[in-house]
Amino acid sequence: MNNSDKINMFKISHIGVLFCIFVLSLIFLMQSPLNLCSEYGNSGVDSSVFRTVATYMNEGYMPYKDTFDHKGPLLYIINFIGMFILDYKGIWCIEFIALFITFIYIYKIARLRLNKVISLLVVFATTSILHQYFEGGNLTEEYAMPFIAISLFVFLDYFLNSNITKTRLLVCGFSFAAVCLLRINMVSLWLSFGLIILIKCLINKEYKELWNYLLYFVIGAAILTIPVAVWLVMNNAFIDFINDYFIFNSMYVSDANTLIDKAKAAYYFMANPLIFISFIYLIIANINERGYLNTGYLLYFIATILLIAISGRIYAHYGMILIPMISYPSTKVFEYIKNNFKIKKCIFLAAIIFVISLYLSARGIKNVANMYENMNNESDLNIQVAKCVIENSREDDLITVFGNKNIIYLLSDRMPASKYSYQFPIGTVNPYIMDEYFEEINTKQPKIMVIYNELKRMSDFLEDNNYMLLASYSGVKIYKK
Repeated sequence: MNNSDKINMFKISHIGVLFCIFVLSLIFLMQSPLNLCSEYGNSGVDSSVFRTVATYMNEGYMPYKDTFDHKGPLLYIINFIGMFILDYKGIWCIEFIALFITFIYIYKIARLRLNKVISLLVVFATTSILHQYFEGGNLTEEYAMPFIAISLFVFLDYFLNSNITKTRLLVCGFSFAAVCLLRINMVSLWLSFGLIILIKCLINKEYKELWNYLLYFVIGAAILTIPVAVWLVMNNAFIDFINDYFIFNSMYVSDANTLIDKAKAAYYFMANPLIFISFIYLIIANINERGYLNTGYLLYFIATILLIAISGRIYAHYGMILIPMISYPSTKVFEYIKNNFKIKKCIFLAAIIFVISLYLSARGIKNVANMYENMNNESDLNIQVAKCVIENSREDDLITVFGNKNIIYLLSDRMPASKYSYQFPIGTVNPYIMDEYFEEINTKQPKIMVIYNELKRMSDFLEDNNYMLLASYSGVKIYKK
């Protein structure tokens, strides 16, 4: 075989890998309610909030200042870009790109130790548990995954092969900033390995290298952080950003959650078999060979679990950032099987892992089936409520949804009457929010009131302001002025 044939085979093999990962990403993303076959884009609770903020931005308003939410600004920018491209289907396209990049870099992490075929098996095995955590997508963790996976690859290649470049440092810093601007408690990767690299450089007296690492990392972070900060400052939203993203979130984390609640949340994520096996591997690896990489990785694992459990709230989508994290421990497990068992046993063990991964993927298959059965269902409660709102109001009328169902604004194409488009649980975390909300709707007198949550204060408001019951759908009441 001549060199030209070898090169062609090499290209074909890479095209095959890309095609497999492309198909895996595409099939996985079909469980998103924003997928290309969806007629309404009937998204979940959090996703609908982010889309609502993007709708405000499209009308010339600013997040934080003109509409409340407490996630990072990059999330709203992503949703705004997606909606600008092709409404909610544009968001789905960005989701696909994010997932595809994540899977590619999980594959690249596996390729640091394994061949192409086994690396693809690692991708399939590690991502099989993502179905449990996805929860409809368009969530902060989903967009954080590619940045985490890319930076994890950079760190691993540095520790394993001493490969580091200025470009990689810039990318690593940029990725760190991106995750900070999504949700700041997902930065355990950079904190953990950054600390280990600092210790390594100080012990080895690599002061010049340490300075270069820090310099280019900070420049990479600044490339994203500075434009976003300028955007917020120039539009008088920076103070509101500080109040919503930092001050409110500190209240949210500490709100009535005990140490037991946090322990239960940590247990929820640790109970997943692949997560637990990864943890056991890291402990064994540190016992057998305590080096910078093994120590840093164990620290990264523990810090990640602690940070996602810190609120004491068990939301499955928090676990999405665990997917890149378990890619390297999974790779090492596959490498151990490959190096310590004969070929027949390797095939047998690989088959077992493949079957287990298929079993774990069953949730995803079920999710896709349910999505196709229900996503364009005219009898869906949200769609019924939205149609009632459309029939009884004009496009320029303001409405309010009392509860946490921003999807009604999106389906009915109506703007909220208050900057607090949703009130639960934020109004219980900070009662001032509920007071301000009632002041706003008292002033603006929305045309339609959609009531998902019963509250005496709301009942009194409806009665005092002469709202009439228009319709009721499965406990959801619609009032008209």
